[in-house]
Amino acid sequence: MTRLMADACPDVSGASVFVRAHPLGNFRNEPVETGTDTLRIWTDNTGTLQFCLETIGTNYHQCEVSGPLTRGQNGRLTYRDPETTCSLDLTPHPKGMTVVVSKEWERFGRCHSYCGQYTSVESGAFVRR
Repeated sequence: MTRLMADACPDVSGASVFVRAHPLGNFRNEPVETGTDTLRIWTDNTGTLQFCLETIGTNYHQCEVSGPLTRGQNGRLTYRDPETTCSLDLTPHPKGMTVVVSKEWERFGRCHSYCGQYTSVESGAFVRR
């Protein structure tokens, strides 16, 4: 089984890195592979908390979402796209971070511009790497 990892986000020194492995299909009837999505969180030189989420999906299409995070209650971090109603909530759990996306992230939804044609940003549990 091949493992494929999205790798579009900057490799920021001191960033917290989380990963999520999942089955990865394709349209050529080849064996299912394993894709690995990556979430990085760091504080930039202005003190702003930033994130970058890169995912890989069907037929190896990718998504990349990045920007500033705001802090909420119980450690929750939120990203809101400044031009749409798209949002991501990041909540810590004992082994990493849970990502919960708004429904607009669905394939061909309002937020699909962050993604290649055959993929989308999905909710899921990421573990600390």
